[in-house]
This record gives sequence, C-alpha cells and structure tokens, in this order.
Amino acid sequence: MEVIYIFKTKNSKKIESCVISQIKEKRYKKKKDFYEIDINILKNLISECNNMTLKYKKSLNQKGKGYNDIEQNLYLYLE
Repeated sequence: MEVIYIFKTKNSKKIESCVISQIKEKRYKKKKDFYEIDINILKNLISECNNMTLKYKKSLNQKGKGYNDIEQNLYLYLE
C-alpha cells in the first residue's frame, strides 16, 4: 500500500478518534477499518480535528478562569 499523506502530530489518538467518528458512515466493509472517502475531504477533516484538539486542550488546561470551580463544572458519565 502506498502512503499518500502524512500528518505529524503529538495527539494522534485523539485525532484518530475524531476522524473515525466523523467518517463512520463511509465504512466500506462492515466492522473493518476500510473507508471510501475523497482524500481532500480526509485531509481537511484531519486538520480540523487537530485544530479542535489543540483548541480544547488549551481551554482545559487554563487555570483561574472558573474551570476548576466545582459548581460550574458539568460531569459526563458514559457507559
């Protein structure tokens, strides 16, 4: 298989999860990680997921802006 596109990041797991959640309906074979999608759409999606990851990583790490105030936090529980 030929490599067509390389995207360097330190957040590969988060970006992978973001991209896969967006392209799930484009799965070529059920229950397998084969997708049929335009390469330009995929490049844009990777870039947008990276930007979103970086943006929220900065937001979650901010201190002194109410982010650590327990009464303002929303707790999310997923099963």
